[in-house]
Amino acid sequence: MKINDIKIRNIAYAFAIALVVLLTLNYLVAQFLSISPADVNAAKKSVELKELANQIHFSTKILIRCADVGLDMQKETVDLAQVRAKYEKIRFLLHNGAKDMEERNMKINVAPATDERLATLIELQKDWKEYDKDLRDLNIRLNRAELSLKDSISDTKDLQWVNKKYIDFLQKNEKLVTEYNEFLETKRNNLNLALLFVATLVLLVMGGIYYAVRNLFLNPINTISRSSRELAKGNLSEQMLETSRSEIGYIAQNVNDLANILKNATEFSREIGQGNLDVAYKGITDENQGKESIVGALQIMRDQLRKIAEKDRQDRWSNAGLAKFADVLRINPSDTIEIFCYNVISNLVNYLEATQGAVFIINDDKPNKADHYLEAKAAYAMNKKKFLEKKIEIGEGQIGQAFRDAEMIYISDVPDTYEKVTSALGSTRPKNVLIVPLETTEGTIGVLELLSLKDIPRYRLTFVQRVVDAISVAINTIKKAEKSRKMAQENEEMDKRISRRN
Repeated sequence: MKINDIKIRNIAYAFAIALVVLLTLNYLVAQFLSISPADVNAAKKSVELKELANQIHFSTKILIRCADVGLDMQKETVDLAQVRAKYEKIRFLLHNGAKDMEERNMKINVAPATDERLATLIELQKDWKEYDKDLRDLNIRLNRAELSLKDSISDTKDLQWVNKKYIDFLQKNEKLVTEYNEFLETKRNNLNLALLFVATLVLLVMGGIYYAVRNLFLNPINTISRSSRELAKGNLSEQMLETSRSEIGYIAQNVNDLANILKNATEFSREIGQGNLDVAYKGITDENQGKESIVGALQIMRDQLRKIAEKDRQDRWSNAGLAKFADVLRINPSDTIEIFCYNVISNLVNYLEATQGAVFIINDDKPNKADHYLEAKAAYAMNKKKFLEKKIEIGEGQIGQAFRDAEMIYISDVPDTYEKVTSALGSTRPKNVLIVPLETTEGTIGVLELLSLKDIPRYRLTFVQRVVDAISVAINTIKKAEKSRKMAQENEEMDKRISRRN
């Protein structure tokens, strides 16, 4: 693979990884190789420990000299006890370390001893315990020496022996200080080597970035800039010759593709301007048909024009239907409710291009509501009049539920195994069922059922709802008129019977 074919993102990933590695190395160097304040404080405490050991040694010599000449040793004894206590405190501090320790109105950290320094501290602790015991005995002997000159001479000889014994203890304190200094020096050397290594890596990465920017980015971009300038002048036939497989090569190919898109867009717009809304865009791909692309925008424009044309067609269909049913719903005084319902359902089925339809009206002749039921008044199917003797109880099936709930029911793509959907017109199961309650201001008076083998679009559902309102009013008017005629006939017959009796 040629270096020019390496993708820019892969180069960027490589440099990003290199930078992350450098940052990680820098962090590790700072974390593990740098000299921390706690290490420096520990080294300072080791020096302080050494000075206290020398001070103890010096105080011991003073006590021995005072004992020899018989001077008062009370003050020197107290000072020695304080120095011993301070020495023990710092030795413990070096052994265990400390965090946020108050010292001279400041908080400091002291690193605990590790490795060789810990071993030296353990040896020093053993010697200190022995010598500290000798120092405690020294205090007791000195107190006795004040009572008797003879005892004083005997004790001072032992004190000189203790003083000589302390020389080894001082050497171990010196060794501890040396180890801390060597530790700090080693860390300093390791830190310098690590920084030199990191600096070398930084120079290599910077050199790689310079090479990539100049040879892989800037030079090809200048070539593309010169070629694209011709395209900006309107020369759509200009083609770039960049053939690399990197993103730069893709940019050149994209500019070439843009020229082709502009050519196709010009032809596409010309066809739409001539009224051809079914024209297809040439050279469409998944990449160039997004909403934000020129191809997508042109297609959206074409689709919007299609929607406007379709909406206009639907509105014309609905307006023509409303005008048609204005004539259908004119009530003829001689029409019965069965004739009127058949006229309505037959026209509605044909206009909606449905398959079958039926009208059910509430039979409320009996005063008890429990005895009311839905009665089929008219049915129409396949350009033929259907004769039904259908009685449906309130709440029974989809028709009874639509009447009871006074809500439209539309079921699309009805499966053959869906037992709950039943048709009042026979055993044939439609693919779409529309059941609309017939409502008036006085309540629901019936149900209109439509069955279709095709989907019923939303605009046709809206049309049915608008027409059903007028159908409900008309049927309710005819129903009231029939009730009035029936009551008049019954009253007339009753009057005749009364006249015959008289």
